[in-house]
Amino acid sequence: MRPSLLLKLPIIALWIFASSIASADAAPWASNDYVDLYFRIYNGQVPLPHLRNEKQKALFAHLIDPENLASIESADVLENQKRQQLEIILATVSAFRSRYNSAIVVGEPLEQELALVQAYELQVLGSLAKISPQDANVDVAHPSWTTLIAGVIDGVENRKTFSATQSAIMADAITRNYPAIAVALSAGDRKLIRAEALKLGNAGDNQGLDEARHQLLQ
Repeated sequence: MRPSLLLKLPIIALWIFASSIASADAAPWASNDYVDLYFRIYNGQVPLPHLRNEKQKALFAHLIDPENLASIESADVLENQKRQQLEIILATVSAFRSRYNSAIVVGEPLEQELALVQAYELQVLGSLAKISPQDANVDVAHPSWTTLIAGVIDGVENRKTFSATQSAIMADAITRNYPAIAVALSAGDRKLIRAEALKLGNAGDNQGLDEARHQLLQ
């Protein structure tokens, strides 16, 4: 079996896991569910979701469930209401990413969770970009978006923190979501992202990283 296919198999399994477990237990989350969980964690009422036991695994699956985004995208509401929901989710998931980062610094084994959260950030951004297209000739910068994407690119290259499989999870998220995101970026934004993509170099026989690099350099 090809090495690139071996890397893709755990990625596919993890996304199926997130969708199946979360959807089986409860309805898709809205933005208020994300905010509520964040403040429950902030106030010490629940731990940061992780994959080390079944209860926490199910909660983590809700956190990164693609159905949460699909439900908002298909809702019969105004586009600006969808955009507001997704912006709140994006901001909250970014706050979760920071907490996972901090936990790893002090020795918590949460690298897999951080990789999945960063991949999910790109999926949220992709959903937001689909309802926030802009004319490529209009030079309206999205500095927070480019910073987020650059952070995921850095994660792909960060082998001190992430394993090859975790790196591939983030690379796969770039491949799947960046085409939609790029449409909503200005020419200046895309130029910055291309510069970041050059840091990835050549990925050799790792097809996932090569595909991500190709998308970013388009």
